[in-house]
Amino acid sequence: MWIGSIEKFNECPLLTEEVKNLVVAFIKNNDMQNLPNGRYELNGENYVNVFEYETKENDSVFELHKQYIDVHYAITGEETILWGESYTQETKPYQADGDYSLGQVSNPKEVKVNGELCVFLPNEPHKAGVIYNGAVKVKKAVFKVK
Repeated sequence: MWIGSIEKFNECPLLTEEVKNLVVAFIKNNDMQNLPNGRYELNGENYVNVFEYETKENDSVFELHKQYIDVHYAITGEETILWGESYTQETKPYQADGDYSLGQVSNPKEVKVNGELCVFLPNEPHKAGVIYNGAVKVKKAVFKVK
């Protein structure tokens, strides 16, 4: 996992320069606050999902991916993101269609997010949308990088 500002994103060691440039260009070339919810193709296998939700209490259901790296970008709102190194128990086996499985993590780490970018590698369980400082609406872009 990596977290940092868009200004420091070029320092992220987990992604290639091409991918970092792709993410930053999309953010800088779009009015992210007014961008409609939906899926936006970036190039070939890479895309971004833009959506909104209200933060909630932690329900301890984590997801992980095997095919894609997730780059989370909270456009508006603030949230807590939890993550761990591996599942302690898998509760839903891997679904190739959708590239995810669900499970639980013991003693997860947490980060408070308010405008930062967070990178989660394949097989790294994570749980976004958890209340940070009271329930709030979050608008988010999640870049899916193969």
